[in-house]
Amino acid sequence: MDKPWKHLGGVDLGEYGCCDVDAPHRILAQLPEQMRRRGVWGGYERRVYELRPILAKMEDRGIPINDSRRREFGTELDIAAAATDKEMQSIVPDELKNVSPKNGYLRTPKILDGLISEVIRVRRRP
Repeated sequence: MDKPWKHLGGVDLGEYGCCDVDAPHRILAQLPEQMRRRGVWGGYERRVYELRPILAKMEDRGIPINDSRRREFGTELDIAAAATDKEMQSIVPDELKNVSPKNGYLRTPKILDGLISEVIRVRRRP
């Protein structure tokens, strides 16, 4: 593009949309020749352009899925993510954590939309 436009998404949606559609056309008009000059066009043809039909056939055919193993693996990932999160939280000093409200909730809010419920171990300061 001849100007920045991504910031227009929340300001001028029409201009943003036009620029977003126009940019790839401008790129496509220049990119192949630039890639040829740099000697990478052949790699693009082999690794991207010629690979796409093969991937499309694979997508159409699909792959077999062991659904029970997929769910088990999801559980394993959730457990590992929770352990990693717990470890990360223990590294960050409490004063750097963004808590809202500042001292936490004194009682359960009446509206819980958008909030998560989590048991948090509180460390007593000596």
